[in-house]
Amino acid sequence: MTTPSDMLGIKKFDQWYPGQEDLYKQVMDWMGNGAQALGLSVPTGYGKSLLGMLIAQMSGRKTVYLTATKGLQDQLMHDFGSVELKDIKGQNEYRCIEFQSMQVDRAPCHTGYNCPSKRQCTYYKALEEAQASKRVVTNYHKWMYQIYSHDSMKVSMPRATQLLICDEAHQIASVMENFLTVRFTAKDRDLFPWDPDWSARVWRSNVTDTLELVRGRLQGLLRSVSNQSSNMDIDQKLITEYRHVQSLDDRLDRLMVGLNDNASNWIPEMTHDDMAVWTPLKISRYNNVLFQGVPKVILMSAMITRPMMEHLGIQGGDWIDAPSLFPASNTPIVHVKNVTVDHRTSDKEMEQWVNCIDEIIAGRQHKKGIVFTVSYARARFLTERSRFKSQMYQHNSHNLRQVVDQFKRASAPATLVSPSVTTGWDFPSTECEYIVVGKIPYPDTRGSVIKARQAEDKSYPSMIAMQTLVQECGRGTRHADDRCQVLIVDDTWMRWWPQNKNLAPNWFKERVHRTNSLDRIPIQI
Repeated sequence: MTTPSDMLGIKKFDQWYPGQEDLYKQVMDWMGNGAQALGLSVPTGYGKSLLGMLIAQMSGRKTVYLTATKGLQDQLMHDFGSVELKDIKGQNEYRCIEFQSMQVDRAPCHTGYNCPSKRQCTYYKALEEAQASKRVVTNYHKWMYQIYSHDSMKVSMPRATQLLICDEAHQIASVMENFLTVRFTAKDRDLFPWDPDWSARVWRSNVTDTLELVRGRLQGLLRSVSNQSSNMDIDQKLITEYRHVQSLDDRLDRLMVGLNDNASNWIPEMTHDDMAVWTPLKISRYNNVLFQGVPKVILMSAMITRPMMEHLGIQGGDWIDAPSLFPASNTPIVHVKNVTVDHRTSDKEMEQWVNCIDEIIAGRQHKKGIVFTVSYARARFLTERSRFKSQMYQHNSHNLRQVVDQFKRASAPATLVSPSVTTGWDFPSTECEYIVVGKIPYPDTRGSVIKARQAEDKSYPSMIAMQTLVQECGRGTRHADDRCQVLIVDDTWMRWWPQNKNLAPNWFKERVHRTNSLDRIPIQI
């Protein structure tokens, strides 16, 4: 039998993961006959990264493999760097060799300085290697940057891409929204005196008028920097000003293009810290920023669903739904009848909520578990009132890593109380044997953007909530022998799940049990 090691020419993959070879053959059939885009729902256990590299290698196509995190990018290079895989990161990841106190993204070459060390620049060398390679790994932001940025150092990478593999694809919508969103701060008012009371029409007019002024200022700064012939002459204040004006020019231009394209698709919000934020209502209108005309695109994730693909503007794409390799009985998901948890819940009802969670913990003192609370306020409410508060680990936004590490090292009984240890956190084996979902994780719907999206699509908040819920429920099941019980203690579930289960991956639906009382739910699974 031909193994992945045989196909890649490396020794470390001498066996196929269970089900991986069949999935590989399905994708290769699609490569020859299918639509431009393929949604690939791949639950944990299939060796997703290896699958992607096999497809890249055996298709013979020039491939860019996209990740949402630097951690996965580094892991891919560790595992597959020997098969001619090259990586390229943002300029802030490379140190300038001419000005060694700064990273490349802050270097004077952005401002017209004729750097004598450009041929030896670590960033440019990495970029040239990526352009020449048939297989490249990079992150979403770096890939999309080549479309929108006016940076004088910007160089397209890599050319003539024939296959785009989008890993962690469930995060694409949020990554694209963050990339496309345009922000203005109080610092910008020196050249662009924006006012929070401006109408969209006034914004559009003033953006157009200001661009001419900003570009004139840029040209003057560029001439000043170009006249400085050596690194000893560089005026760092001049460089800092140029970088700010260049950033303002970039943001003004992007907003002008967006408003001219479709002003109603851009939603303004004025924040409490004196910032103006413009966000596209429908990111699907700009999916070319991601896909860039590449003839074959694979969107791959354990959590991707058809509604997510539609939200990205992908119509008529193909779909492969791989079954989970982990027994569904190892991760039973059950709703425990309790109280409805939302902003209208009374203190008396919240005390009942705490008591229910305490009863769950009481029966599992030989185990470690996680309680997801959605908010820090609810986490404090629980830890202040629980009779098990002495065994609870609660973090804030500043000490997350430290507290999680303490919890991982702790012996049972131990309970991590958190609103946020979802994407990027794993708790295999005895690190987590039960999960309590304290509240259905609806996003905050008070903002202008989410209100507008909800008006367009009533299911939008539920799609976001489902994505977070699936992430929460999967934190304790990381291999086939893992067992982790999931108990949902928010009665919102009873109406929410029947209405929205179509938004969940199939492997998740298979794990959902009917509502039950706590005394009828077994402690051991």
